[in-house]
Parts: sequence; structure tokens; C-alpha cells
Amino acid sequence: MNTTHTPPKNQKAGKSSAVISTIIAALVIGALPSCTCIKPLPEVTSQTTKTKPTVEKSQADLSKPVAVVASPKTKAKPAVKKSQANISKPVAVVASPKTKAKPAVEKSQADLSKPVAVVASPKTKAQPAVDKTKEDSIKLQGKWTRQVDNQRWVKEINGDKETFTIFADGQAVYGHTHTVKVRKKGPVRIYATSAGHVTIGGRKGEAMKPFSFIYKLNNDSLIECIGLLDKGNPPGFGIEIVTWNRPEDTSANGLNVNHVKFLSGDQTGTYRQINKDTWQEVVPSGKKRIFKETNRDDWSVYLYDEPQKAKIHLDLHRKKVGYSDSNNTTTRDLYPISKASAKLSGWLAKKVSFNKGAFVQKEGKNWVETDANNQTQFNFDERARDDWSVYLKDASRNVHIQLDLHARKIIYNEGNDPPVPLYDITSAN
Repeated sequence: MNTTHTPPKNQKAGKSSAVISTIIAALVIGALPSCTCIKPLPEVTSQTTKTKPTVEKSQADLSKPVAVVASPKTKAKPAVKKSQANISKPVAVVASPKTKAKPAVEKSQADLSKPVAVVASPKTKAQPAVDKTKEDSIKLQGKWTRQVDNQRWVKEINGDKETFTIFADGQAVYGHTHTVKVRKKGPVRIYATSAGHVTIGGRKGEAMKPFSFIYKLNNDSLIECIGLLDKGNPPGFGIEIVTWNRPEDTSANGLNVNHVKFLSGDQTGTYRQINKDTWQEVVPSGKKRIFKETNRDDWSVYLYDEPQKAKIHLDLHRKKVGYSDSNNTTTRDLYPISKASAKLSGWLAKKVSFNKGAFVQKEGKNWVETDANNQTQFNFDERARDDWSVYLKDASRNVHIQLDLHARKIIYNEGNDPPVPLYDITSAN
């Protein structure tokens, strides 16, 4: 009877599993137990050992090639260093421009310091020229009117004084006067009054409180924006925007008229004075005709066309253009007059004033420049005239003057120098 104990199959499996676990542990920790019951283990170990030398040998065999591969890397580093050493000067050169560039910029800035100062200087000088209040003070001079219901309101500014009058049915029913000053607050122009008192009406002699408002000046219109300021608004007014205009030339009469408009059907023609004694007719078709002035009276101007032996009568009282010729010497109405004006022109100017004096026509073509005390400073000869200007010359100084009524400027030039504005024209008549 066989008494040898044969373990169950599962015990054999367990023992095999234990052996495999031991091998795995040895592989993991790098050391095997000195158990000799596992014969394959030395072969595994041998293979493992042999594999490692093989790898090491392979690495050894590859040492030269590796050295070769490593050499470029190794040499590459010195090469880089050498290259850096070699390019150190160029790098220094590259760095040098950068280094020099900064002083160059600084030097450039230093060089530009003077031009910058020059640029800044005109800005500083330009500021007074930008201030429009002085120019506005000049443009505000004279009369302004507006119609309020059946009343005509008139303000007249002379220097820094304003005279205000309300007319009803042709009679002055109220008036006051005060001192005015215009100023700027940022982009806003402000019209301020002071030292006012009533001159006409039941409150005559009563002092007025100072007041201010915003204004805007557009050629021949003055726009006032009342009640928009924080304080100093005119008493008795809410927020209101009103417009004043230069008065129409209703004062034109036979003695001062120089421009007459007439109607031909639904089109307009004109008679315009172009010289001291010369007028030009322009009919709606554009055809022009020249007349000589022969006479004037309070209400009329009388013109004559020598070649055509034709007469024109500009009757401002009846508002008619009368006509007669050699075939019919009886004056008959030709056109209705739509408008007559006494616009100042270069042909008619006899006195042109500025803030320090005036240019005044004396006799014929003799003119003088006077100072604020009406004392003669210089003498001039009249050289020419046109629609808007009078041209004068002082031969003793070789000085030329243009009294430009359109631009409201007195233009000056000496010899061949370019013309420059000398004064602003404040008034002319």
C-alpha cells in the first residue's frame, strides 16, 4: 500500500502560485532567494544577467557612435560657446547701436528741443488771436432790430455802450442804456451788462440790475439765448431765444441810395452805383447798360444814357422806376421798385474809422489819416476805387493802404512787401 501523500490539485496550484509570486518579488526587488529547488531560475537569472551585459555591451559597442553623437553635442556646446565668442564682437556691435541708439534718440530729442520750443511759442502767441471777443466787440457795433408784435425794438451799440429803445406806432415808448462787455467761458460767449438805467418811459432814471445771457453772432444776425445761465439772467424773462438783425436799409433816400432793385414780371433787376457819378442797370436777362447820374434830391436819383438819349428816374417816394426818351419825353412808369438801400461801398466811402483813428477824405482825391484826437498823422492820394475798397498811397513813405469795406480790414503794405492787415474797420460812411 502506497502511503505517499499526494496533495490535492489545488494545493499544487497554490504552491506554483507561491513560487511565481516569489519570482515576481525577486524581479521587483532585484534579488532572488537562495532556493535551489527552482532550477529554471538560474537560467532566467542568467538570461537576465546576460541580457544586461548585452545591453551594456551594446551600449559599450555604441560608445563610439554614441561618443560621435555625443561629440557633436559636446562639440556643439563649445561650438556654440565659440560661436558666441566669435560673434561676441558682432553682438557687441549689435548691442552698440542699441546702446548708441538711445543717446541718438536723446540727442535727437535734444536737437528737437529748440523746434519744440518754437512750436510751443506760436501756440502761446496764437492764444490772443484765437480770442474772438475783441472781434465780436467790433462786429456788434451799430444798430440791431427785431419786431415784437406791433413794436419795433432797436438796440444800438457804440463802443461799450448800448442804447435800447422800443418803438410803437413810430413813437419811443421805452428806453434804457447800459455798459456792455462780451467774454468767453469755454466755448460759450457771454454778453454781460452793467451800470444800466432807464432813459425813456414812466421808470425814467431808475437803475437797472446787471444781467447776462449767451449770444451767437452770425454775420448780420445776433442770436441771444436768455435764461440759460446759472445766475445773472435778465429779470422778468424765462428761457427764450431771440434773433436780432441788422436794420433793413429803410433809411435809403435820394441823397444816399446806391442800390435799387426792381421787378420785371416775376424776376428782379437792379440799378447799382458803380462810381461817383456812374450807375449800371442789369435787367433779368443779364443785359447791362450804363447811365450817368445827373442829379439827386430827397427822394429821387436822375440818370441819363447819352447814346440812347434815354432818362431814368429812380423815384423812391412812389417806389417806381420812370423812363423817358427822345421819342417820348414824358416820364412813364417802367418798373416797380422792390427795395432800395444805401449800402456802403468803395465808391461812396468818405470816412473809414478804426479803434485808434480814421482815414478821412478831404478834397478831391486827398485823404488824411487821423489819430484818436483827430490830429492828422499822414497824407494820402486816392489811387482807385471798386465796389468794396478805396486804394490810397503815401508816396513820401512808399506806403499803400487798402480800405477793404467787405472784409472790414485796413490793409497795409510798404514798397514790395506783401500786404498785411493793419486795423479792423469799426465804421464807415
